[in-house]
Amino acid sequence: MALSGSYYARSECALRRFATGIRRLASHTGLLVPVVFILAAACTSLSSAPPTPAPFPISGVRQLSYEYAHFQDLMWSPAGDLIAATRCPVFSSQPLCFQNEETVLIEPTDGSLQAIDFSPLSSNQITGYPVFWAPNGEKLVLYVREQVPQQDGESFEDQYRYLVYTPSTATFDEIALTGIAVGMGPAESEALIFRSDGTDGISLGWLNLDTGKFQGESAVVELSEGPYALSPNYKFLLQGDSSDNIRCRDINSLSIGSDSGFQPLISLGCYPAWSQDGSKLAYAAKGDPDFAPNRLLIANADGSGSVSIFGEERIADLAYPTWSPQGSFIAFTKGGPSGSNAIYVTEIPSGKEY
Repeated sequence: MALSGSYYARSECALRRFATGIRRLASHTGLLVPVVFILAAACTSLSSAPPTPAPFPISGVRQLSYEYAHFQDLMWSPAGDLIAATRCPVFSSQPLCFQNEETVLIEPTDGSLQAIDFSPLSSNQITGYPVFWAPNGEKLVLYVREQVPQQDGESFEDQYRYLVYTPSTATFDEIALTGIAVGMGPAESEALIFRSDGTDGISLGWLNLDTGKFQGESAVVELSEGPYALSPNYKFLLQGDSSDNIRCRDINSLSIGSDSGFQPLISLGCYPAWSQDGSKLAYAAKGDPDFAPNRLLIANADGSGSVSIFGEERIADLAYPTWSPQGSFIAFTKGGPSGSNAIYVTEIPSGKEY
């Protein structure tokens, strides 16, 4: 299980690396030595006293993470035993996700956390984030970035690819996946992807991973940054324009096989997540376009009948809901101190109408 202090040190102590550079300069010039000690002392202070995410303001909600970090892309495994997420360090109150993100696996019962170790693949730096689970929950598809040194010994080339990770054996498999993957079919040999249609358009369809054959299903005019959520019956794809909480705008729906494109479904909502049986949606919602989401709602699959999980309470900076396989729990994030957030789990009361 990761220790909050050590991760905070790694996030904030770019100061130490900066101080080391100044120290080298000082060894040649005899100057700036006081600055070195000031920065080193500041880093030591930060390492020993990281901000701690607070308990959720409503009783009965369980806290899973306590680190000074930023979590996103929560995905509860269909097997129920793990929650995959992206973990990013925080520096100067800002999450640093690009080139610094880690994929972590969290035990939903006790919050114990393990970062996926890419070192068996390569000695190069590899970072990545989860894309989706296989339907049986035994494998996790990742999108990774590897920094490959070039012949000049100074520059690097970024190489991107998809990998399949098996948590039970901690092993990786290469996957012949091209385009932008948004979901896996009922068989692990098919993935739903966006790709160029050969002209100026975009096609959504199924890619057979064994043969490489692509079966187009729908023409799409343009894409957003997502996230996307494929329905359990493989008939609908939801799109949220939600690259950050402030940009949480609308949730749109596409009927796979139709060329009508994405159609409006829910206004001022983001981070859509399907229940395992496909009958319900969970999502973050807000009342003001200029502020972060402050409610978690459950609605019918067509967006109707929305009900707030926490009643009339407005709780700032909620995001990334994900259902447990049985539909009795939802994990999500809430913003914390200085650009961080934390992961929480709430039970869905069985007697309440959603």
